[in-house]
Amino acid sequence: MSKLHVDTRNRFYYKSKVELMKSKDIESNSGPNQTFKLISLNCRGLSNRDKARSLISALNKLDDKDITIIMLQETMLEKDDYIKLIYKNHVICTPGTGSGRGCITLIRGTDITDIEHFAEQRGHLFKIILNEEEITLVNAYTPNTYNDKKIKFFEEISPKPQTK
Repeated sequence: MSKLHVDTRNRFYYKSKVELMKSKDIESNSGPNQTFKLISLNCRGLSNRDKARSLISALNKLDDKDITIIMLQETMLEKDDYIKLIYKNHVICTPGTGSGRGCITLIRGTDITDIEHFAEQRGHLFKIILNEEEITLVNAYTPNTYNDKKIKFFEEISPKPQTK
């Protein structure tokens, strides 16, 4: 039986995590859990093929035991053909030029669903399945000042209540 202790600030706590889990009949690892790596980079343009190739080459060298999600912002690319050619996994592209627009998400190790692009070429959202749960991820390059434009942007991408 775990003993409850009181510290000098009158907070209750269990002697150890193990004792807490035993007292509540909780397992520390109830099965295989997937994890993922998330990398976010501001590219400041990828229209130079040497720059794009160098970046993708470095990203391809990452350990791929886990799911890997790489979010690139400010790509300023109109098309993703070259990126799809040099990155052999999933590619989601929101094309854009000028004013820091355009986002690309590179995904390895899982499938993607429900891709949605935002207005003004500022990004996209998508869903993955992780540990049998659907997770929504967003890759966006937001307006860089806090004003009505930024507020409007976040209102546009926020989930809307679903009606039945």
